[in-house]
Amino acid sequence: MEKEKSMLESQWTQNVDALQLELDKEQNRHKMESQDLQSILDGTKKDLSKFQQQSLQKKTSESVHYKERAKLQAELSAMQRKLQANEEEKMNHDNAMEELVLDKESIQEQYEMMQDKLEEIRIDAESAQIEVE
Repeated sequence: MEKEKSMLESQWTQNVDALQLELDKEQNRHKMESQDLQSILDGTKKDLSKFQQQSLQKKTSESVHYKERAKLQAELSAMQRKLQANEEEKMNHDNAMEELVLDKESIQEQYEMMQDKLEEIRIDAESAQIEVE
């Protein structure tokens, strides 16, 4: 009986040792899985943080782009108005130039008529002088 008891204790000790070994292996496996999951979680957190920063930068960048676009549109509108004013001023100058050309032609005609009249008066004066003599 003592022998049986000793054998049972030995089997029991072996079983406990085997269970302890299996438990240790299982704990190590869980620890490794936990570390792997923690690594994945840390990587995911970094990716999320990076994505959030990129999103924030994109929003900031979009805001800057919208402001820049509005500024450029305002400048474009101002330049278009200035161009329109310059075109109107050019048309006014062209019209004034046409009027000056017409006035010059009219004055030229009057000048020629006056020269013709002056020539007639000179001829009449010479004729009158010849008659007087």
